[in-house]
Parts: sequence; structure tokens; C-alpha cells
Amino acid sequence: MSTQSRWSICLLFVLAGYIMLAGGVVMAQTEQQSEQVMALFNQLPEDVQNNILDESREFETYCLGIDTYSEYHDCECLAHRFFEERVKRGPRQHMYSLFGDLKRECPDIAGMAGKSYDSCMRIMVSQPENIEKVCTCYANNLARAYAEHPNPDYRYVMDLGSNVMVKCRMKVRQGLE
Repeated sequence: MSTQSRWSICLLFVLAGYIMLAGGVVMAQTEQQSEQVMALFNQLPEDVQNNILDESREFETYCLGIDTYSEYHDCECLAHRFFEERVKRGPRQHMYSLFGDLKRECPDIAGMAGKSYDSCMRIMVSQPENIEKVCTCYANNLARAYAEHPNPDYRYVMDLGSNVMVKCRMKVRQGLE
């Protein structure tokens, strides 16, 4: 890989960390933290730098291939966080172990709300009364609740969704939504 390509990819990872948008909530990494990571990265031998960049891309591909992660989390953001942690921790920790350490980071609030709304509209089609209000409440509240306590476990998300749906149906019936 050419030096220019390597630096372009590296710069993308660093710039991605400055401002990550997750459903309107801005998660900004401080410039100082990025500078520290880049200072460490720049001290590494070129082959190690290339390995970290390759592994970060592989990590993003891995994330995109797992439904519970890619549906509820921003895989680009997670790849950036992986890059940072790999630079800080070094090559000894296995990629999947590092993935486990990061699994609750970078929730995709907007993506989750959109998918939840679409899913709700498909499921609730047989109950057309106030479907739009119920599904809007459900999508927004599920995404917020998940962002507060992200856990990419299917059963956890289903339980959370069931609780949110009960509350939203009650709110809509009472005219609170």
C-alpha cells in the first residue's frame, strides 16, 4: 500500500472520530485524544500501521455482517473506535476480544428508530387505529432506551421493544401521544 493511500485511510479514521452523528446526538471525540492516538500510530513501524488499518477495515466488514450490530450500531464508528483501541492496546489482544469490549459503543439511534418504525408499521397493519402515533412513539422511545443502555442481544432488544410498545399503546389510548 502506498504511503499516500495509507495516510488517506488513516486520516479518514481520525476524522470519523472528531464528529460521529448518531441519530442527531453528536458524539465528539476531543482533538487532543485523536492527536494522542495519531502520535502513537506514527511511532509504529509501517508494517504495523498497515496491519492496524487492514484490521480496522476487516473489523467494519465483520460488524456489518452481524445483524444485531449493524442494525443497532454504527459500524463505521465502531471501526474508528477499534482503530483507536488497537493503537492504544497494541496487537496482542485478539480482534474478537476487542470487539467484545466495544460492543456497547456507537449505537445508531436514527437507524434503529427508522427500522423500528418500519417494523411496527408492518406488524400493526391489522390494528389501524392510531397506528402512526403508536409506531412513532415506539420507534423514538425504543431508540432512546437502547441508546441509554445498548446491548446488541436479540432477546434484550425484543424485551425492551415489548415494554416500550405497551407504554406507547397506553399513552396513545390516553391521548398523551
